Amino acid sequence: MLNRIVEYIGAWCGFGLLPRMDKDETQRLPEQGSARWPRAVALSIAHQETRLHVAENEQSARGEKCEGVAHSCWGLHSLRVPNPFTTLPLLIECRRLKEIHSSDVYTRMGLRRPGMRQPMHILQNQVCVVTGAARGIGRAIAEEFVIEGARVVAADIDLPEMEKTAEELRRRGAEILPLEVDVSDEASVARMVKMAGDKFGAIDVLVNNAGIYPRHKFEETTLEQWERVQSVNVRGCFLCSRAVLPSFKQQGKGKIINLSSVTFWVGQPANLVHYIASKGGVIGFTRSLAHDLGGLNIQVNAISPGGVETEEEKKYATPEQVAAVVALQSLKRRVSPRDIARTTVFLASSDSDIITGQTINVDGGWAMH
Repeated sequence: MLNRIVEYIGAWCGFGLLPRMDKDETQRLPEQGSARWPRAVALSIAHQETRLHVAENEQSARGEKCEGVAHSCWGLHSLRVPNPFTTLPLLIECRRLKEIHSSDVYTRMGLRRPGMRQPMHILQNQVCVVTGAARGIGRAIAEEFVIEGARVVAADIDLPEMEKTAEELRRRGAEILPLEVDVSDEASVARMVKMAGDKFGAIDVLVNNAGIYPRHKFEETTLEQWERVQSVNVRGCFLCSRAVLPSFKQQGKGKIINLSSVTFWVGQPANLVHYIASKGGVIGFTRSLAHDLGGLNIQVNAISPGGVETEEEKKYATPEQVAAVVALQSLKRRVSPRDIARTTVFLASSDSDIITGQTINVDGGWAMH
């Protein structure tokens, strides 16, 4: 009965089935009950799991039926532990290694996790700067860049949140440099570019995602509030783009992706005149800069997200307002941060090398132009 309880706990931890260890490996383990036993078994399981998934991916690549993992597992009850409570330290160690070791191995080796998309690594070794990367759309972009093999400079004005995000991505094998950056400040941006170069070398991609959108009635908007929104949303694009230009010139190529907003096309919601004006400025900046830098083999494009489902959105939009936006879309589902991120991956990759000066709406078919 106790063994069964432990097995249920193991299943809850994600280890209802464990890879079988071969005889030699079992003989090398320390004695059950010793202090070294939980970690030794957990490491053996993690290593064997990796080998099984390598074999599975090799089978898949050859078009063969993948049965290795499913047929090479055993239940926790097969550990045959005299005292089932000695299994609990093993479960804790397994869970820790599952998060740190296995996901790291999958990412670094390009293995397909069960039920997950096979990464194509189309940004392999590209150095990508993403501003506003601590949460929401920026975080999703950083995550997708990591999946595709990029080395990411993740910048945000909220350093504690940025470091938390970076640590989570490192557990997946990410090469990431979290930085505290105010994109409206020239010195802060210059420091970001220098630290990126010192860490990773020449920059390949810049994503100008950082932005703010406080709500103010037009007649109550102060000059300071107006200028603050323009300084982050438009001046930030200018300062960051200008700062990475020497690196792009050095390499003879580069990609700049600016985040605008569907609000520019529809002129709403209310109380966002300062924000909507800034996002129109981003599109104008994108088009003009694409003309100016095209001769240097630098592509400049923009993305207009629609109503994206983020934690920040919940501060301003009621469920009724969200439902009203979805009703205006051609596709009747929420736009996710990952929808924006995958479009950003495309624009950052060589697949989009002939595209410049364009603005792509990712809004479920709300605005069309």
